[in-house]
Amino acid sequence: GGLRQRLDGVARQLWDEHQRHPWLLDVNRWRLPLAPHVFAFDEAGYRILIDTGLTASQVVDTIGIVHNTVVGLARAAAAEDADRRSQGTDYAAYWASTADFWEETFDPSRFPAMTRLWSVGAFDNASTPFDPQIKGLFDTLELLIDRAQAEGGNPIPSFEECMARYSAAPDEERDAGLA
Repeated sequence: GGLRQRLDGVARQLWDEHQRHPWLLDVNRWRLPLAPHVFAFDEAGYRILIDTGLTASQVVDTIGIVHNTVVGLARAAAAEDADRRSQGTDYAAYWASTADFWEETFDPSRFPAMTRLWSVGAFDNASTPFDPQIKGLFDTLELLIDRAQAEGGNPIPSFEECMARYSAAPDEERDAGLA
């Protein structure tokens, strides 16, 4: 598939992993154990984005944003599930039970932007955030890639070029020691 479809597949795999193993939500992403499978999500994402014209930093940052978005959505879903189980009330029933607050306490003039968004149903899908939010993220990503390509792109060295540099480095160090 295309870039968006492949990136969506990677994001959904990460989503599914967090749905199966919610304890992963408590793991510090920056101190993960160093093991081959730990890097699989990032590697898959990097492969999708590396030749899009984004800078190297943008590729890394973008995969970090996708990861953080998916984990944030998984955390919200886990919290909603925990509340539903502990309170015996699902999302719709909870909000229905708050009608008094909205009618007697909420001041629309204090929160005009929120009121405008609510009036057109912007909060209706808040209990199922993954699809609309990941779609919005990918819409933004496509614009970023289009802009990078329109500006000529930012080539990142090929794997072979990188490996050639690393294999040349010991020769250069040896030659410098002989001088």
